Amino acid sequence: MRSKVSWLFSAVAIIYFVIAFYAADELQSLLESRASSLAKEKTLVSVSSAKSTLESSLYRDIYLGDSLATVITLNRQFAMDNWLDLGATLISKANNVRNVGVAPDDVISKNYPAAGNERAIGFNLRESATQYPSVLEARELQDVFLAGPFELVQGGKALAGRYPIFSDSPFNTNYWGTVSVIIDFDRLIESTGILDVQGATLAMRGVDGKGDEGEVFFGPAEVFNAPDFVTRVSIPNGEWVLAGNYTSVIPQALHSPYVLVKWTVFSALALVFLSAWFMWRGYRVHRLHAYQDELTGIANRRYAMRRLDELMSNERRSDFTVLSIDLNRFKRINDNLGHHAGDLLLQLVSDEIQRAIRGSDIVARMGGDEFLVLLHRLKDPVKVNKVIEKIREQVEHSSICINEQVIHPSLSIGFATKTKAITCVRELLKIADERMYEDKAQRSTH
Repeated sequence: MRSKVSWLFSAVAIIYFVIAFYAADELQSLLESRASSLAKEKTLVSVSSAKSTLESSLYRDIYLGDSLATVITLNRQFAMDNWLDLGATLISKANNVRNVGVAPDDVISKNYPAAGNERAIGFNLRESATQYPSVLEARELQDVFLAGPFELVQGGKALAGRYPIFSDSPFNTNYWGTVSVIIDFDRLIESTGILDVQGATLAMRGVDGKGDEGEVFFGPAEVFNAPDFVTRVSIPNGEWVLAGNYTSVIPQALHSPYVLVKWTVFSALALVFLSAWFMWRGYRVHRLHAYQDELTGIANRRYAMRRLDELMSNERRSDFTVLSIDLNRFKRINDNLGHHAGDLLLQLVSDEIQRAIRGSDIVARMGGDEFLVLLHRLKDPVKVNKVIEKIREQVEHSSICINEQVIHPSLSIGFATKTKAITCVRELLKIADERMYEDKAQRSTH
């Protein structure tokens, strides 16, 4: 057995180091591939975070404008009289709103703030080929329409939330004009963190919420020729398409450490192997001692109970029988001849029981002079009794000579077979023990 283990150790060691030799040669490329994946994952996390921030910030500003549109719809005169207060409140609560304007009959009459937006007063939206289509879209939708990004008359690049106002709400047949909430596009992009994303070149398309059909309004258009990843930004009336190409697969600073790691790992393989071997050996020894009876070398009570629990819980392997075996007159032998004689007798009995059963069956010492035999896939009482008689014959025909006294061991045996009515190990063992004591009582009367 020991030579077999030595041969196995040598074979495993050779295979291990052959594999390690080739694995070390591939280690650097594997590490670089992992670093590339991590870099891409980090970039995607940054893009996802920026996209979420973009959506939440955009919806916040757009729907703040909806509150203003509601006030104007309910009381246009009040809104015009208190325009400065209403505009100031909206601007103070919004994140990226540049200005807000109202256009009765689609002609801008008021703007907040007025400073810097003077050129927009009196501007007729119907005369703008770039802005008026979004006004018509909002009017047709009877709801907010996000237009842009586009170039503003007063300068700069922005988005415009168009809110149609009807004088006969909720019927919405008499169009009064529109409210426009102008969002600073550059400030919006900067606040979302999109400009801080590392490891990828980003681009967006979908002017006026047209998604894949819309024009590119951010980043290089070439990104959409063969993007590495694509995600979609939800806006009130459609979507934008955000795409990207990875720019850096592996950080350059990691190349040299990977070379060092490769050779360090290769040099440490022998130590790793030996450490693993000793740990395995320790585990095997510990496991052996935990489930082996120290005196007889057979399984102990702990192993037997664990195995019975496994069989009881496995319905597909429920056909088995247990034998409860007690060594008769063991206490008398112990008292008269000493514990050494009792130990020799227990060793003899355990050896003879093992010779009498199949290799697939299990014999365990449950404690003292009690043994348990587990007969797998056996439930026929006739066959079980044949096994019992074989054990009894094997053991009781053996003998041991102690202090010139020849001792023939005698056994009392009871059995119990697993049935559907028996639901736990304790119940099964109780039946086997009761039958064993019945057998002992019968033998004492003869």
